[in-house]
Amino acid sequence: GGPDTQSQMGITVEIINKLIQNEGRESILVFTPNVKWGRLCNIILTLKSPNLNSEYIHGGTSSLVRNLIIEDFRKMQSQVLFNCEILTTGFDAPRIDAVVIARPNMDPNDPLFRQMVGRGLRGPKFGGTQSCSIVHYRGN
Repeated sequence: GGPDTQSQMGITVEIINKLIQNEGRESILVFTPNVKWGRLCNIILTLKSPNLNSEYIHGGTSSLVRNLIIEDFRKMQSQVLFNCEILTTGFDAPRIDAVVIARPNMDPNDPLFRQMVGRGLRGPKFGGTQSCSIVHYRGN
């Protein structure tokens, strides 16, 4: 990824900061287009907001580490979880109050897109949040 990718990562981090500062979101699940994007966004966010706990996972993350990171996110010990191709289906963290899909080429009609959005739309009846922000960042 060249300069465009770097600026898109920066914008992704800004979106997350605005969700936290302007909307009071506390549990944000972020879908990234690739592993490097997730890792670098996590680093950028950590540098810009050192008081914020964030993590990232991907297919190569060992199941032990992955389970610990997911458990921290469920318990809200980390507020932001970047992931690449992991938590699209069957993942349950009822307190998610924002989903950021930072995948520029993702088609909103793709069934996988609906699965991603669904991670934040459980609603109070099913132990979820009252409201959830959904952001699809498609790039420039």
